[in-house]
Amino acid sequence: MVIDGTGGFLVPGLTDMHVHLPGPTAPVGRADDELFLYVANGVTTARSMAGFDTHVRLRERINTGELIGPTLFLAGPGLDGERVKSPDEGEREVRQQKQRGYDLVKILPGLSLASYDAIVKTAREVGIPFAGHVPADVGIRHAIESGQETIEHLDGYLEYLKGREPVAADAMVPIVAQTKRAGVWNVPTMAVMVVNVGTIDSKELVVRPELQYIAKDYIDQWLALRARSHIPKQTSDVIQANRMHLLKALNDAGARILVGTDSPQLFNVPGFSIVREMQMMVAAGMTPYQAIRAGTEQTGEYFNRPCGTITAGACADLILL
Repeated sequence: MVIDGTGGFLVPGLTDMHVHLPGPTAPVGRADDELFLYVANGVTTARSMAGFDTHVRLRERINTGELIGPTLFLAGPGLDGERVKSPDEGEREVRQQKQRGYDLVKILPGLSLASYDAIVKTAREVGIPFAGHVPADVGIRHAIESGQETIEHLDGYLEYLKGREPVAADAMVPIVAQTKRAGVWNVPTMAVMVVNVGTIDSKELVVRPELQYIAKDYIDQWLALRARSHIPKQTSDVIQANRMHLLKALNDAGARILVGTDSPQLFNVPGFSIVREMQMMVAAGMTPYQAIRAGTEQTGEYFNRPCGTITAGACADLILL
């Protein structure tokens, strides 16, 4: 088949490094529909950050061509203080997830330092990456020192910097420098967090045109969650400003940044949300080229795959605009 690309722009397929796939209790067909939305919006690779065994089957269906969807990399069930109450349980979970075919271990809040360290040690032994949140008992410095592959949502940074108050630029320098030296990747999820901390009115959110492609029960859940949010506007404005300044500081220092949306969460619709995420990254001070590269070439580097570029021998995951 020959496609006439005259007058168009050819770019590498995008990667969303933080998505959530419907679980086994979701309505029939919902996962198929959401996976199609990613591809329809140019997302050809996605990293799922909360797994079920049903997702392994979805990955198989995509790989065999039975289902249209992005190439999937799957985290197992998230590890928090409820699921992992001791170092021994952490070790057991990591070994089981590796055996069940997951691609990475997801760290959630609530883990003790001892359990976290056991997870890290076991993950290295069995050869599976670990990524996710930064538990309060662990802290951002220890997570970086431990080689956590990605830190989601800029988690742990604002806690370390006391980010509910304005943070001076020079206060960010040491932790940004440590991040750069360690080679840790950040997946900041800016678009969902600006909704989460409450700096956008719900009236603006419900008229987003892409909501026509998402199930209504999602919208009802999101509105209910926002109605229960009690972060004062002044505080939420400060948190959001600190997040924007921190992302700029990380980028300016040459720290490694990837694009992730956390969709479908809080009015971030699968596929569509990656554009909003890159727009937020640009608003924080990244150039458009840097934002696109964070969603293409740099994800190829992260996965150690010949993807994210338009070169001979690279993955043929391409978008014609």
